[in-house]
Amino acid sequence: MRNIRRLRRAFVATATGALLLSGLGAAASASAAEISGGKLTSGKETTAKIEKGGDTVSYTFVAEKGDHVTFSTKTSEWKGGQDNVGMFLYVPYTANGKTTYVLADFWSVKNGKTALYDFTPTMNGTLKLTVMAIDPKTTGTTTFTYAGDVDKGTLKENTATASETTVPGQNIVHYFKAVAKDKAHISLDITDANLGTNGKAVGYLYTPDGTLADTVAINNAPTFYDFTPTLDGYWKFVVDPTGSAVGKISLTLATDLKMGQLATNKAVTAKIANKGSRANFGVYGEKGEELPIKVSATNWGTGGSAFLFMFSATDKLEGWCWLQNAAKTCSFYPSATGAYKLVLDPELGATGSATIQRTT
Repeated sequence: MRNIRRLRRAFVATATGALLLSGLGAAASASAAEISGGKLTSGKETTAKIEKGGDTVSYTFVAEKGDHVTFSTKTSEWKGGQDNVGMFLYVPYTANGKTTYVLADFWSVKNGKTALYDFTPTMNGTLKLTVMAIDPKTTGTTTFTYAGDVDKGTLKENTATASETTVPGQNIVHYFKAVAKDKAHISLDITDANLGTNGKAVGYLYTPDGTLADTVAINNAPTFYDFTPTLDGYWKFVVDPTGSAVGKISLTLATDLKMGQLATNKAVTAKIANKGSRANFGVYGEKGEELPIKVSATNWGTGGSAFLFMFSATDKLEGWCWLQNAAKTCSFYPSATGAYKLVLDPELGATGSATIQRTT
């Protein structure tokens, strides 16, 4: 079993120019050379090698504000002094027109253990990662991977989007646009999830201004999250695998079906394919008079069911009817004469179909 050390960092602290890490100064002064490992490439495995005690190996990578990154250690083989080394993260600091690097954070990697460090930069620029042994007699290697998140861009409505993480600590980022005044109910339908044995993830839903709106538990099974956006702009849904989990998911931004106005004695079939989706119908009703809706066929799978709700033009609930897998007639009594909306809403993520018609 691998021991995993994961450090969630919401930010890289603003550099002050002061290094307060005990022992770091001694290690740095004993260094024979700082070896350049070059620029890190996202998703590419890298082996840091120290052959001469006291040497350090440094790498650079470009960070963008708000773009989460991870460092996942695969193996470490250190000897001669200690069985571990430090991974030191530096950020650029400019004072009096001169830019230098100062320490922002650090973590350790040890023989026989894996370390996972991830954070979200609060600044743009080129950052530096230095592999350094505190004991100057220590030599050996650490193999790690630097990776940015899997960015799937803006989701296309009612189309499955597949994605995969390959590096522990990677997230999957999705965006979708919403217009609050439309009051358009949507569902984030995770139709497939395979995150390895006992793998799990958490879905984080963010509003357009970056505020966390809600979380969704994701296991190795289909699930969904439905809601009605209340803010205009691009929302973000981030899938964050827990621990060292990696794998695949498939996500669909499912919108409700617009079935149009019901005509008397004309049957209309709504087929709902995505969990959390609904079907909307328009209907006209007269105050106090029965408005019968015949459901001639309904199928929501074994044990499945749905509700048929009627709402006024101001979204006031006027009545409801429970639909199982059998024909039924639902009677509604409008509180005023005018236009109403019928909403076919499957329970607990059921999918299927229903054929309905207005009989008078």
